[in-house]
Amino acid sequence: MTCCAMSTCDSVNETFDKDKHQFHLSFRVRNKLCQLIDEIVVVAIQGIAEVQGYIKQILDVATKLIGEILTPGHDIHISGSKIKLAGAGIGIFFINVLGDRFKAVEINIYTPGLLNVSVPDNLAVGLYIIEIVTKYTAGTAKLLKEARVISYIVQLRVK
Repeated sequence: MTCCAMSTCDSVNETFDKDKHQFHLSFRVRNKLCQLIDEIVVVAIQGIAEVQGYIKQILDVATKLIGEILTPGHDIHISGSKIKLAGAGIGIFFINVLGDRFKAVEINIYTPGLLNVSVPDNLAVGLYIIEIVTKYTAGTAKLLKEARVISYIVQLRVK
């Protein structure tokens, strides 16, 4: 590894000025460094990557709150992975504590990582979880044979 400052200095005692002098760093991997990497580097497996899809967060657009509130008649942004809606018998559902399911009718954006959904006007005051039912799978045009359910485990409140 080499390091140098390239510039004209006004005197021998002049200190390095980052605005005036250029700084150049050159890095080459040599055989000795490659050997050290082979001997010292340890690979740690941290777990299995999520392949099923997940909901990362839900933003209530009206209140700008994340993971707390649902405002009926307004939009929410659902972000995550593999949450795109695809296939028959699919949708986004708001489920209250009694198990009543309310399907979202208006979905404005539906990409693999973001859904923009209008919260149904008829949601009563209470706690709800959100489920996405989809047959979408990443990396192929084929749909899953069975729909997958992706749930947001945080209960959201309608005031």
